[in-house]
Amino acid sequence: IVFFLLLALGMSLRERTKPIVATAPAIAPQHAEKRPATAMTFLAATAAVLLSASAASGYAGLSAYRAEGNLATPLTPPAATAPWTAMAADDVGWRPSFVDPDTEILQTYSDGGHHVDLYVAYYIHQRQGAEVVHGLNSIAGVSPWERVGGGDLQVMVDGQPLDVAYTRIRSSSGHRVVLHWYWVGGQYTASPYVAKLLEVKAKLLGKVQAAAAIGLAADYEDRPNDAVHAIEDLLNHLEPIGAPLRRSAPSPSGD
Repeated sequence: IVFFLLLALGMSLRERTKPIVATAPAIAPQHAEKRPATAMTFLAATAAVLLSASAASGYAGLSAYRAEGNLATPLTPPAATAPWTAMAADDVGWRPSFVDPDTEILQTYSDGGHHVDLYVAYYIHQRQGAEVVHGLNSIAGVSPWERVGGGDLQVMVDGQPLDVAYTRIRSSSGHRVVLHWYWVGGQYTASPYVAKLLEVKAKLLGKVQAAAAIGLAADYEDRPNDAVHAIEDLLNHLEPIGAPLRRSAPSPSGD
């Protein structure tokens, strides 16, 4: 960004330079032509220095963060209030597939009539081959589950409206709805592109770089909305999901 701003400024200055009429000796126009080039060289050098300093600062912060390498506190599932209670994860054969997370959660909640599964893939810090947004990651999980539809919708998460991704999956055992989104640097988003931008922002600013993929799933028979309503009801009775994620995130400076 710094480089292109300086480049634009240099081009602007170059365009504003008025040609000199060749009434003086021939060397005068040659000398005048060197001015924009000299300005551009200076601007480019300045940009290189600024970029190098920025990269060094970001890398130093990232190196210090990676050296920590541990959860600040163990990651635990958020608590639920009545009528929902936590129970052993249902043997539904559904487990999202994420590449090399530092820790995972698979927790089932029940209100006596419905069951909702919570999945969290948590990354202390993202690195090459272990990223919350990755081409090999799949919220649907591995076979026998397959994606049959999806979109997005708005639900209340941690007491605030949030646009989340909506995916319908099926297997020989039945149908499920999965609502899923990302938590990166303390912020929620359902967009993988925004998640990547938040990751870069956290690295450049030396902020908390912990990230997580979050999924809530429920079964349905004929109407997908039945599963959505069960998930929404659980969210209304669930401790803020972001709370344990923040507690487990190590300080970027190792404090």
